[in-house]
Order: sequence, then structure tokens, then C-alpha cells
Amino acid sequence: MVILEKDEGEAFGIILENFEVREYIGKGGFSRVFKVERENRFYAAKLLLNDIAANPKYRNCLEDEARRLEKVSGHPHIASFYDLIDGKVLLTEWAGDCDLSDLIR
Repeated sequence: MVILEKDEGEAFGIILENFEVREYIGKGGFSRVFKVERENRFYAAKLLLNDIAANPKYRNCLEDEARRLEKVSGHPHIASFYDLIDGKVLLTEWAGDCDLSDLIR
């Protein structure tokens, strides 16, 4: 079990059972993204910040994002959806160790 407590001074308080956090990837206005691993497989985990996750509006946005990803899972150019954990963590396929800006040039 990995407990993610802080990132840049902001508390997450999120528990991801059976995952190991391998790398901090980036941040947005209401979440942080990490590369995580479970059973020798990598995933991208988008975690809502605690103060944001307490707001139903933002949790609904993440749930909507999960539903949309689930509908297009399997598309060769979109990361597949795997899980929405506790309404706070969006788990998707790890797209590999590449920079998106390099791919779209």
C-alpha cells in the first residue's frame, strides 16, 4: 500500500492499495498525475487534490472523464480507461515514456 501524503505542499490523503508510485509526471489545476505500478504493469494515476475532491462538482467532472474514456477504450490513439478509485483517482493505461509534445509535431 502506498500513501501519497504531499506534493508541493498539498495533501492528497489518497490510499492506493497494491500500487507503487514510480514517478511524479505533472500537475493541472485540480489534480496531479503519477506513474504507478502494480504486478509489473504501469498505469497513469490522476489524483484529485483533497480540497478539490471534497467538491462534488469536481468529482462529477472526473467521473464524466472516466465514462468518456471508458467509451473509447481500445482506440489506438487514446489511453485505455482502467478504473476510478474512490471517485478521486482516475487510472488509465500508461502510454509509455515519451513526451506528448514530441508526438504531435
